[in-house]
Amino acid sequence: MAKIAGERWNYYKKNMVPVENQYMGNVDWYKTPQAANEASTMATGDVYKQGTPLAQQTEASMAKAGISPASGASIMKRADVADNLASTAGNADTKARMGTQNEYLKGLQNIVAMGNNQAGTAMGGLSSVANSALNQSEANAEYNRLSSTAPASAAGTAVSLGLGYGQHLSGG
Repeated sequence: MAKIAGERWNYYKKNMVPVENQYMGNVDWYKTPQAANEASTMATGDVYKQGTPLAQQTEASMAKAGISPASGASIMKRADVADNLASTAGNADTKARMGTQNEYLKGLQNIVAMGNNQAGTAMGGLSSVANSALNQSEANAEYNRLSSTAPASAAGTAVSLGLGYGQHLSGG
Protein backbone atom coordinates (compact mmCIF):
# COMPACT_ATOMS: atom_id res chain seq x y z
CA MET A 1 0.00 0.00 0.00
CA ALA A 2 2.83 2.38 0.86
CA LYS A 3 4.46 1.70 -2.52
CA ILE A 4 1.19 2.41 -4.38
CA ALA A 5 0.60 5.57 -2.35
CA GLY A 6 4.17 6.72 -3.12
CA GLU A 7 3.67 6.08 -6.84
CA ARG A 8 0.42 8.02 -6.86
CA TRP A 9 2.03 10.89 -5.00
CA ASN A 10 4.94 11.00 -7.43
CA TYR A 11 2.53 10.86 -10.39
CA TYR A 12 0.51 13.69 -8.87
CA LYS A 13 3.59 15.88 -8.29
CA LYS A 14 4.94 15.19 -11.79
CA ASN A 15 1.71 15.50 -13.81
CA MET A 16 -0.90 17.37 -11.80
CA VAL A 17 1.02 20.00 -9.84
CA PRO A 18 2.26 21.81 -13.01
CA VAL A 19 -1.31 21.95 -14.35
CA GLU A 20 -2.62 23.24 -11.02
CA ASN A 21 0.15 25.86 -10.86
CA GLN A 22 -0.67 27.03 -14.37
CA TYR A 23 -4.35 27.23 -13.46
CA MET A 24 -3.52 29.24 -10.33
CA GLY A 25 -1.48 31.63 -12.48
CA ASN A 26 -4.47 32.08 -14.79
CA VAL A 27 -6.72 32.74 -11.80
CA ASP A 28 -4.27 35.29 -10.37
CA TRP A 29 -4.26 37.15 -13.68
CA TYR A 30 -7.95 38.02 -13.22
CA LYS A 31 -7.10 40.21 -10.22
CA THR A 32 -4.63 42.32 -12.19
CA PRO A 33 -5.38 45.82 -13.46
CA GLN A 34 -4.54 44.56 -16.95
CA ALA A 35 -7.41 42.05 -16.90
CA ALA A 36 -9.86 44.67 -15.65
CA ASN A 37 -8.66 47.19 -18.26
CA GLU A 38 -8.92 44.69 -21.12
CA ALA A 39 -12.45 43.65 -20.14
CA SER A 40 -13.45 47.29 -19.72
CA THR A 41 -11.98 48.27 -23.09
CA MET A 42 -13.89 45.49 -24.84
CA ALA A 43 -17.19 46.35 -23.15
CA THR A 44 -17.02 50.14 -23.52
CA GLY A 45 -15.71 49.90 -27.08
CA ASP A 46 -18.79 47.92 -28.02
CA VAL A 47 -21.05 50.44 -26.28
CA TYR A 48 -19.58 53.30 -28.32
CA LYS A 49 -19.62 51.23 -31.49
CA GLN A 50 -23.35 50.64 -31.04
CA GLY A 51 -24.15 54.05 -29.53
CA THR A 52 -22.61 56.25 -32.19
CA PRO A 53 -25.12 55.23 -34.90
CA LEU A 54 -27.93 55.81 -32.39
CA ALA A 55 -26.66 59.35 -31.79
CA GLN A 56 -26.51 59.88 -35.54
CA GLN A 57 -30.08 58.60 -35.88
CA THR A 58 -31.20 61.14 -33.29
CA GLU A 59 -29.47 63.92 -35.25
CA ALA A 60 -31.14 62.73 -38.45
CA SER A 61 -34.51 62.51 -36.73
CA MET A 62 -34.25 66.08 -35.49
CA ALA A 63 -33.13 67.33 -38.91
CA LYS A 64 -36.03 65.49 -40.54
CA ALA A 65 -38.39 67.13 -38.05
CA GLY A 66 -37.02 70.53 -39.07
CA ILE A 67 -35.20 71.25 -35.82
CA SER A 68 -32.21 73.51 -36.38
CA PRO A 69 -28.88 72.08 -35.15
CA ALA A 70 -28.22 75.46 -33.52
CA SER A 71 -31.49 75.47 -31.58
CA GLY A 72 -31.61 75.00 -27.84
CA ALA A 73 -33.74 71.89 -28.26
CA SER A 74 -31.16 70.34 -30.58
CA ILE A 75 -28.23 71.25 -28.34
CA MET A 76 -30.01 69.83 -25.27
CA LYS A 77 -30.98 66.65 -27.13
CA ARG A 78 -27.38 66.08 -28.29
CA ALA A 79 -26.22 66.65 -24.71
CA ASP A 80 -28.80 64.13 -23.44
CA VAL A 81 -27.71 61.56 -26.02
CA ALA A 82 -24.04 62.07 -25.15
CA ASP A 83 -24.84 61.83 -21.44
CA ASN A 84 -26.82 58.61 -21.95
CA LEU A 85 -24.02 57.12 -24.03
CA ALA A 86 -21.42 58.03 -21.42
CA SER A 87 -23.61 56.62 -18.65
CA THR A 88 -24.08 53.36 -20.55
CA ALA A 89 -20.34 53.11 -21.17
CA GLY A 90 -19.69 53.80 -17.48
CA ASN A 91 -22.06 51.01 -16.49
CA ALA A 92 -20.40 48.62 -18.92
CA ASP A 93 -16.97 49.60 -17.55
CA THR A 94 -18.02 48.97 -13.95
CA LYS A 95 -19.71 45.67 -14.76
CA ALA A 96 -16.72 44.45 -16.77
CA ARG A 97 -14.30 45.32 -13.95
CA MET A 98 -16.56 43.61 -11.41
CA GLY A 99 -16.80 40.64 -13.75
CA THR A 100 -13.02 40.13 -13.65
CA GLN A 101 -13.15 40.16 -9.86
CA ASN A 102 -15.99 37.63 -9.91
CA GLU A 103 -13.96 35.36 -12.20
CA TYR A 104 -11.00 35.66 -9.82
CA LEU A 105 -13.18 34.65 -6.87
CA LYS A 106 -14.67 31.79 -8.88
CA GLY A 107 -11.14 30.63 -9.66
CA LEU A 108 -10.20 30.71 -5.98
CA GLN A 109 -13.25 28.59 -5.22
CA ASN A 110 -12.09 26.13 -7.88
CA ILE A 111 -8.64 25.94 -6.32
CA VAL A 112 -10.19 25.15 -2.95
CA ALA A 113 -12.43 22.57 -4.61
CA MET A 114 -9.39 20.95 -6.26
CA GLY A 115 -7.69 20.76 -2.87
CA ASN A 116 -10.77 18.99 -1.53
CA ASN A 117 -10.86 16.65 -4.54
CA GLN A 118 -14.14 18.17 -5.73
CA ALA A 119 -15.28 19.38 -9.12
CA GLY A 120 -14.94 23.08 -9.85
CA THR A 121 -17.08 25.43 -11.89
CA ALA A 122 -16.24 26.76 -15.32
CA MET A 123 -14.61 30.16 -15.55
CA GLY A 124 -15.36 32.60 -18.33
CA GLY A 125 -12.83 34.35 -20.48
CA LEU A 126 -12.46 38.10 -20.76
CA SER A 127 -14.68 38.19 -23.83
CA SER A 128 -17.51 36.53 -21.91
CA VAL A 129 -17.02 39.01 -19.04
CA ALA A 130 -17.11 41.93 -21.48
CA ASN A 131 -20.11 40.50 -23.36
CA SER A 132 -21.99 40.06 -20.11
CA ALA A 133 -21.30 43.68 -19.17
CA LEU A 134 -22.30 44.83 -22.64
CA ASN A 135 -25.52 42.81 -22.64
CA GLN A 136 -26.53 44.32 -19.32
CA SER A 137 -25.81 47.79 -20.67
CA GLU A 138 -27.58 47.24 -24.00
CA ALA A 139 -30.99 47.41 -22.35
CA ASN A 140 -30.05 50.84 -20.99
CA ALA A 141 -28.81 51.91 -24.41
CA GLU A 142 -32.05 50.86 -26.10
CA TYR A 143 -34.09 52.69 -23.48
CA ASN A 144 -31.91 55.76 -23.95
CA ARG A 145 -32.32 55.56 -27.73
CA LEU A 146 -36.08 55.38 -27.45
CA SER A 147 -36.22 58.20 -24.94
CA SER A 148 -33.97 60.35 -27.14
CA THR A 149 -35.99 59.93 -30.34
CA ALA A 150 -39.43 60.49 -28.81
CA PRO A 151 -38.73 64.06 -27.62
CA ALA A 152 -37.19 64.88 -31.01
CA SER A 153 -40.42 63.80 -32.70
CA ALA A 154 -42.48 65.80 -30.23
CA ALA A 155 -40.25 68.86 -30.67
CA GLY A 156 -40.52 68.51 -34.45
CA THR A 157 -44.28 68.38 -34.20
CA ALA A 158 -44.28 71.46 -31.97
CA VAL A 159 -42.05 73.34 -34.41
CA SER A 160 -44.31 72.34 -37.31
CA LEU A 161 -47.41 73.43 -35.42
CA GLY A 162 -45.75 76.70 -34.46
CA LEU A 163 -44.72 77.39 -38.05
CA GLY A 164 -48.21 76.56 -39.26
CA TYR A 165 -49.76 78.81 -36.63
CA GLY A 166 -47.32 81.61 -37.52
CA GLN A 167 -48.16 81.30 -41.22
CA HIS A 168 -51.85 81.34 -40.37
CA LEU A 169 -51.44 84.59 -38.41
CA SER A 170 -49.41 86.22 -41.15
CA GLY A 171 -52.00 85.27 -43.74
CA GLY A 172 -49.72 82.69 -45.40
